[in-house]
Amino acid sequence: ARSSFISLRCFASRRSKNNELPSYVKYGFVIPMTGLTMGSVYAYYSCLDYAPYTNRKRLICTNPKWEQEMGHKQYQELLQKFKGDILPADHRASVTVKRVGSRIAAAAQSFSAQYGKATDSNNAPYTYTVVRSAEANAFVIPGNH
Repeated sequence: ARSSFISLRCFASRRSKNNELPSYVKYGFVIPMTGLTMGSVYAYYSCLDYAPYTNRKRLICTNPKWEQEMGHKQYQELLQKFKGDILPADHRASVTVKRVGSRIAAAAQSFSAQYGKATDSNNAPYTYTVVRSAEANAFVIPGNH
């Protein structure tokens, strides 16, 4: 406890006569921390977005173009990975998945149009790919794959 008192006392004695912080403290700590804080606040508010239909704020740190590029790349990787297990487009399961998926997409677009909310993916075509597997699974990749 005594050593911390002495170090605080030494720091206090190093203040100039007009009560300013020493330059090594101001330029080595205060200014960089102020810049970091201001940069963090700017980054946070520039990445805020409003969720459609709920108007709640959400933090999104990616842009839609990057997400679509990432989705196309991931889709190509999945096609390579499951190359031998992908069912043809005229297979009964593929036809059923496409029919159900198209109905869901149409309902989502109708709902979106009814409430005046447009999405970035309205013009992109949907891709339905069915993989032969023992487990049931379904997912969507950015880019409507």
